[in-house]
Amino acid sequence: MTRIRPHSVFTRSGADLTRELPITLGEALLGGEAGVETLGGRVVLTIPPGTQQGQTFRLAGKGMPRLKGEGSGDLYAKVKVVLPASWRASSARPQKSSSGRSCNPTHATADFRGPRERAAGTGQGREAQ
Repeated sequence: MTRIRPHSVFTRSGADLTRELPITLGEALLGGEAGVETLGGRVVLTIPPGTQQGQTFRLAGKGMPRLKGEGSGDLYAKVKVVLPASWRASSARPQKSSSGRSCNPTHATADFRGPRERAAGTGQGREAQ
């Protein structure tokens, strides 16, 4: 019986491979390009604006060769948004407001209504037309 050792970068499922794709918060929000190491070398993947943590991109034909020479499997690159270490450290500390009280920015209320809704004083949004 043949056993395959786990790879440090790729996870295999048949002829398909999966790997993590670390990108910055800026690349996730604004888009950009990221280099992806494949079995055949490095390729450049275009990251669209608004990319989400855990989103997966398929690179067709960049996986393992299939048996009997029927092409290759696909490589799936799963996005991992990496925050700068300095930002992670500063966000872990409780913040103080100008009055000296602790505040948690994740529980702040925000007005997501558009200018028309704010002027009309409703929070229901526009009716579908």
